[in-house]
Amino acid sequence: MLESRHNASGAAMIAGMERQSRDSACRDGGEVQTPLPGTPTPPRTWLASVFSVALLLVVASPVVENWKAEPFDDFPLSYFPMFSRETADDQRVTYLIGLNPSGERYLLPYGYAGRGGMNQVRKQMNKLVGQGDASKLCETAASRVNRQGSRLPEIRTVEVITGRFSLSGYFTGTEIPTVENVRARCSVARGRS
Repeated sequence: MLESRHNASGAAMIAGMERQSRDSACRDGGEVQTPLPGTPTPPRTWLASVFSVALLLVVASPVVENWKAEPFDDFPLSYFPMFSRETADDQRVTYLIGLNPSGERYLLPYGYAGRGGMNQVRKQMNKLVGQGDASKLCETAASRVNRQGSRLPEIRTVEVITGRFSLSGYFTGTEIPTVENVRARCSVARGRS
């Protein structure tokens, strides 16, 4: 009894919705098309589904490059070798050190070497050092240290250093380089700002 009342009220509600939909469509001058149960989905829905699956396959396709002997990487489809490639534990980094009169060392920020973002300045530093122009880099940094005046510790000497670091050691707390090579050393002309 309760079930038949529930079915009857549900059927009445569906009939009312269909009637309302038909009435509003007739007012707009449109033709009413009510899909019957079991009617296939319109083709554009299938087209969207096929397009979505195809796009997902294309975007995921570079993953197979990880298992090739000589993988090929290209933009915009990349397998991101920069994240999957094994790196050596020993890494070379060029940086600036400032020394005060008593010989204490201060790591100078990359902004003293040049303008731009960190990666851009690091490339500029590596290029200058590679071309044998480390002294030019050193003079630029010393000039910028001098302009900072009393905002920095009393730095008297700037050094351009290429250090080798053990990545495994660095990330476990050993932040000192295994080897340092001083590429250039210059004095800071204090007082002439």
